[in-house]
Amino acid sequence: MPRPSKPQPPRRLPAQARLAAILDRLEKDGALSVSEIAADFDISEMTVRRDLDELEEAGHLTRVHGGAVPAAATPRDALPGLPPDPIAAEAARLVAPCHSIAMDGALLTQRTARALAQRLAPGRTRIFTHSLTVAEPLAAAGAEVYLPPGRLGSAERTLTGPAAVAHYAGLYVDVAVLGIAGLTGDGVFDSSIEEAAVKQALIGQADRRIGLCEAQAFGRRSLVRLCELAGLTTLITDAAPPPDLAQALRSAGVAVRVAAR
Repeated sequence: MPRPSKPQPPRRLPAQARLAAILDRLEKDGALSVSEIAADFDISEMTVRRDLDELEEAGHLTRVHGGAVPAAATPRDALPGLPPDPIAAEAARLVAPCHSIAMDGALLTQRTARALAQRLAPGRTRIFTHSLTVAEPLAAAGAEVYLPPGRLGSAERTLTGPAAVAHYAGLYVDVAVLGIAGLTGDGVFDSSIEEAAVKQALIGQADRRIGLCEAQAFGRRSLVRLCELAGLTTLITDAAPPPDLAQALRSAGVAVRVAAR
């Protein structure tokens, strides 16, 4: 009987890439332990502690006993010397020429907003968003930013509810940028009922709909089905979809862009 193959050890990353990956993981998981970072990145716990000290000194996280939790803001692309997230960079490049852009409050959309802020000509672009985190860097860059009425979620920093949904009913924009929690042949999914209602309003009012997701969303169903695949015009991701999903996207007329790392 053949012996099972041993799992391959994780590939070691250069220091700056590792710091970016730690921030990515922290944004997704909400807390990290020294031991799990050491195991996941194949480095010593001493190296992990130095990395966390460096990130805390730069204001990107807060050290706690045995690990770290997010600071008030921990944007990956604010780390000096690092390029923006590749999905966000590609999305920003694609929508920068547009005059009216709607954006949701997903993490990848927040990163897109920070990348887009570097490309905007002041006063030329109108941004429609229910996310304060998306609004702030774009307003600082000189865009005209419009927020809807609604209930402000303290954790998400987004405005949701019937008033926010109704606000978008009379608007028509060039493009909507939307984070995706799940993507299957059955459609596009989101994890929040309140966020999904606003996203569905944006989908209905945009000439082009750009979905953003990492490969881990492929084949995943989440709480709410936003729309069928044809509700998107473009998908930007970090890896080619599996063959069955790729075929479904082609059949639905969705252009897939794999962002280069």
